[in-house]
Amino acid sequence: MDTDEAMTALRAIPGLGPVYAGLVLLRATGVSDALTLGEPRLRSYLRHYYELPDEPDDAAVRGIAEPWRPFRTWASVLIRVSGDRDGLPWRQAGAGGRGSR
Repeated sequence: MDTDEAMTALRAIPGLGPVYAGLVLLRATGVSDALTLGEPRLRSYLRHYYELPDEPDDAAVRGIAEPWRPFRTWASVLIRVSGDRDGLPWRQAGAGGRGSR
């Protein structure tokens, strides 16, 4: 099944939100080219590293990530690690405050 179908099926499991469903997908399948849009820090870190005026929406994230094929998963992981290492602030989706480590 494709990534969107798998994420929909995983999200149907009680207790699995978008972040953990994405982690299950990545860890269980070993896929290297899935783009998990539910990662809470990715948009904020993309905004910083790509010098965007606002956090990108789903379509913008997909466009940014297109050149990363066939390793979109690992590019996303590296961006996440870099943002954490650089101490970048991030906004929790649906929350008004800034996230922290």
